[in-house]
Parts: sequence; structure tokens; C-alpha cells
Amino acid sequence: MIFSRRKDADPDPGPDPGPGPGPGPDPDRESPPGALEWLQAWFTSNCDDEWEHGEGIRIETLDNPGWHIKIDLADTAAAGQKLHPLKLERSEHDWYVIRREEDTFVAACGPLNLGEVLYLFRRWVQGDQDHDATETASL
Repeated sequence: MIFSRRKDADPDPGPDPGPGPGPGPDPDRESPPGALEWLQAWFTSNCDDEWEHGEGIRIETLDNPGWHIKIDLADTAAAGQKLHPLKLERSEHDWYVIRREEDTFVAACGPLNLGEVLYLFRRWVQGDQDHDATETASL
């Protein structure tokens, strides 16, 4: 499982305490750089005075509530990678759907799943689309 939600978890646990005395790093949290910082670097690495003038990256809100993400893959290293469509519903506001439409990564997710979807995009681009089959079902 990539992420697990704890009902008693603080929604903003603050910075990862790292190694040392105490409980140590939270396994549900990603090591730096975070998904957003990585996406910024990925975007910058693909800017070539042409690609960024096309579709690029679009992140919009949904009214149910949630997020809709479209990332142009044309002329990127991920352009030829196969993406297995994914759908996960943990609850009414804790879900995601991920697929590929031609040269576009497309995802929709619950209001608190944007970071998770960006993290999954990162893992897929880096060649690691390993998901817990008991929690993630292919579309």
C-alpha cells in the first residue's frame, strides 16, 4: 500500500522528524523532494521553448469536491511508457482515478488526494508503477 489513512492522524503533522530518538519518520510521508517540488523540476526539465506552450500541466478543481489533473506527455521521456489505468475508492472524499488518454496523463481525485496522485505520477514516470493489488483495482 502506498498510502494509508489513520482516522486519528493530524491532517498537518508538520515536518518529518527524520531518524533519531522517538518514532522516526512517518512511512506514509514521502522523502524530500515532495511530489509538488518534483513535479516542478519535471516540468522545468521538459521546457524547451515549445513543449510548455502546448498543454503542459493543468490542475483544476472539481465541484464534488476534488481535483482534475492533465499532464501532457508528448515529447517527454514518459511519452512511450505504458500506464495501467487505476481506480481506488476509500470513501466519498478519498478516491482517485488515473488513466492515459493518448499522450496525456489524466487523473481525478478527492479533495485530499492531490499529493497522492502527483506522487503516483512521479513513481510512474520513474518506472515504478507498483501498487497494492488489494487496495488498487485496475479500471
